[in-house]
Amino acid sequence: MINPRDTPPRFGIPVDIETGVPLTDMQMARLHKLNDAAELLYSVLHEIEGTQMPGLMEDHVFQTRRMREASLCLETALLWARRAVVQ
Repeated sequence: MINPRDTPPRFGIPVDIETGVPLTDMQMARLHKLNDAAELLYSVLHEIEGTQMPGLMEDHVFQTRRMREASLCLETALLWARRAVVQ
């Protein structure tokens, strides 16, 4: 139960998954920049293959094996880059 002296619970604030510490404005800016760059790279991969970009909340689907491998490598690089940003 919360009383008036307790700090209110914070919802909707991005936090580091491992520590639970809220992300700083600089970390959030870097994550947004990283996501923008990733969308640009995915756009180039789709343009090269001749497929459409997916809609919101849909996965990137590629038809050729090489593009699927490139997409997997990009996703792995994004995971490592995001982890480096929050640390």
